Amino acid sequence: MPKMPDGTARWRANANRAPVDHHFHGSTVPHRSPLPYPLLILALLFMGCLFAPGTAWTVEKESLSFQSVNVPPELGLRPLPEEEVHYKGATYTREAFVALWELQENVMSDFPRLLNWLIPDPPPLDFTRHTVLWFSNRGAGASFVELERVVMSEDGDALEAHVKVVHSDFVSKKLNLWTIPKTHRPVVFREKKVFNEGP
Repeated sequence: MPKMPDGTARWRANANRAPVDHHFHGSTVPHRSPLPYPLLILALLFMGCLFAPGTAWTVEKESLSFQSVNVPPELGLRPLPEEEVHYKGATYTREAFVALWELQENVMSDFPRLLNWLIPDPPPLDFTRHTVLWFSNRGAGASFVELERVVMSEDGDALEAHVKVVHSDFVSKKLNLWTIPKTHRPVVFREKKVFNEGP
């Protein structure tokens, strides 16, 4: 009667056998170890928090491109009728932009009769490609104004221009101008007021 291999021999034979991946014929999917149980629990908890009802997430909207228009430093916007309300806006045509530009005066001139004579021609902006946003420091009682971003409103019917308005111990007459891609949408200005006490 042939001698049967003992248990130790069978264990050694199984130990030396190469592991076999049970994939479909021709599959190239490599063998992967399962996700450790603690990590799986953490992942499920995170997903539950992510999609929990009532969870609010704030996503920063991407801003439209914009560029500052160079305004000579000797120019400033004259007082406008009802300036406390009408000190910001958007111009969509060349004619409207020229009319706005001509509301400036040479604030460095010592001769009032020369104020209009010393105003240079407006820059040659292409209104088939751009719309111009404007904001008057004088009308806002501001020292400086910075455009931070321009985004679409929630309903998509308007644009929102977010500006930082800096107030300090003086008021500038500067007319701020920025170009944005051509649009016919109305523009709503969102002002963030900053009060600078100075040194």
